[in-house]
Amino acid sequence: MKMLFVIFRAMSSALRDRLFLLRELTLRDLKLRYIGSAMGLFWSVIHPLLTLLMYTLVFSLVIQPVYSRTSSVGSFAVFLFAGLLPWIQFHESITRCAGVFLENGNLIKKVKFEIELLPESVICSSLGNQVIAAGVFFLVLWVHSHRISANLLWLVPALLIQFLISMGIGLIVASANVFVRDIHQFLAVGFPFLFWATPIIYPPEQVPARFQWLSDANPLTHLVALFRAALLQQPAPRWSALLYLCACAAIVFWAGRKTLRRARGVLADYV
Repeated sequence: MKMLFVIFRAMSSALRDRLFLLRELTLRDLKLRYIGSAMGLFWSVIHPLLTLLMYTLVFSLVIQPVYSRTSSVGSFAVFLFAGLLPWIQFHESITRCAGVFLENGNLIKKVKFEIELLPESVICSSLGNQVIAAGVFFLVLWVHSHRISANLLWLVPALLIQFLISMGIGLIVASANVFVRDIHQFLAVGFPFLFWATPIIYPPEQVPARFQWLSDANPLTHLVALFRAALLQQPAPRWSALLYLCACAAIVFWAGRKTLRRARGVLADYV
């Protein structure tokens, strides 16, 4: 029993130290991001609002997809914002993770610590911005008299799955970019394609039948649906879709950890 207590105490101490370091790295990332900025963290509010305004004006007043022609501008804005919340976090996390090892080369060479904390801190920082954007979203819901229901509990698995997917892909691109410096260019090409392949601007029902399999194979399709189920009281994805999403998150997270494990020994020689 005494041995178990010692092991538990050591594990608790290690976890506490890890969480402390993660917190410090996350705060450092936030400070570096807004250092020298006149409005600082307020940009986390302005950015989602401007993005929402831009897409709402274009897709409800100019192009007018099917959804916006059958609904008010306000309801389309809410529909759009709920889909943009996970997308903005995902895009920001992966883009910034790509360069996180190169940007912290001196830290990796001089300090012995769990280097996966670097992309993890970037993802936690982007999640913090997402929380701020969610606060803006709830304000938009209040303005448009949308009610919040028990469906909001779907946010718990949605955020966990989002973290696992972001962390897995973040570890892969962070490790790969140390050896292949073209990763940023691949992301610049791939992200617009992925955005339009994900039902964010349009509802999933609008996807042509011959491309439905491609939309269903995209994990972000089901993640966006899960966020909309939580925030807009829409039906939750089918259990088969949820199981597929969880499986994708687990596989991607495992692949990210394995990629970093294989690259860890030589990273310091290339950064």
